[in-house]
Amino acid sequence: MPQSRVLGRNLVLLAVLAGVAPAGCGNRLVRVTGQVVENGQDYRLGDGETIQIDFSTADNAYPPLSLGTFVRKDGTFVVDMNDGTGRGLPPGEYRIRLNAEGTSSKAKANPKLFKEAHKLEVKQGASVRLTIDLATGAITP
Repeated sequence: MPQSRVLGRNLVLLAVLAGVAPAGCGNRLVRVTGQVVENGQDYRLGDGETIQIDFSTADNAYPPLSLGTFVRKDGTFVVDMNDGTGRGLPPGEYRIRLNAEGTSSKAKANPKLFKEAHKLEVKQGASVRLTIDLATGAITP
C-alpha cells in the first residue's frame, strides 16, 4: 500500500479518535450546582468571607476523587473537576462537608457541616442541585 494512503487512513483514524474521546469523557460528567442559605434564606458572602465545600468519593471508585469548590459571592456554587468548566462530577457516591480551613464566614455555620459528611449519589443523566443551610447544618438535594 502506498505510504500516502496509509498516512491518510491514519489521519482519518486519529481525527475520529480525537473527536470521540472528549465527547465520551464529557458525557460521563453530571452537573452539580447549589446554593448556600442561612435558615432557608439566601446567603450572600461579604468581603473577606469564603466557604469551601469538599467532595470526596464514598464508594470504591478508582481512582479516588477528592476536590473542593468555593462558594461565589452570591451564595451559589458549581462543582467541576477543578478545570473551571462547571461540567460536573463523574457518577458515583460522594461525601460532602465544609472545609474548616477554607471557610471563613460571618454566619455561624452549624458544626456538623464540618464534622459529619453528607452522602450524595450522583447518577448519570440527572443533574444535582444542592442546598446547604449554614444554620441548620442540612444538605439537601
